[in-house]
Amino acid sequence: MNAVPAQDAAEPSQKPDLAPCRAHKFGGSSLADAERIRHVASLLLAGDEARQVAVCSAMQGTTNALIAMADAAAANTDWRAEWERQKQRHQDTAAALLQAPQAMQAQVETIFAEIAELLQAVSLLRQPGRAASDRIQGMGEVLSTSLLQAHLCERGGDYALLDARDVLVVRHSELGAIVDWDASATRLADWRTRNPQARVMTTGFVASG
Repeated sequence: MNAVPAQDAAEPSQKPDLAPCRAHKFGGSSLADAERIRHVASLLLAGDEARQVAVCSAMQGTTNALIAMADAAAANTDWRAEWERQKQRHQDTAAALLQAPQAMQAQVETIFAEIAELLQAVSLLRQPGRAASDRIQGMGEVLSTSLLQAHLCERGGDYALLDARDVLVVRHSELGAIVDWDASATRLADWRTRNPQARVMTTGFVASG
């Protein structure tokens, strides 16, 4: 677990909140299963910082599995077996992690249904377009962050859930992805007016184009 200072964006007309904030980044091995997620939650809940942001990677192995599924779909070979395995893994994690897992399990079903639709489109086109490929690969972060946030809330934490695709805007160039800081700051400020919690869970890796 790495920790670095962080600060929220604020509207120019607003005085920024200067209360101490700590950002935590958790990699896939830290979120590999229900036991590891439970440990991460304990670390976050024990933190005494006034404001807190936690950035989550996908559960260990999930991103590679999603990439393999997209490659299989593009080659018109079987992707459904791995899709079923990954869906069941996340369903089982929700059941082991949460006292009332039904809502999270329904969310897992919805996310994997979207993944299946994207993979079917890739199979028809015989190649994964950038938008479809990026979206498929980023689903692991959405799943892991949602699982951790749901568990934190069950344990009494007041954590907002931020899908970085809702606020982080990038454009692609020959040098790679470049952040549109002005557009991103505007979106973040708007999101914060609707989600004022002092502690935030957010997805790593993903953005919107």
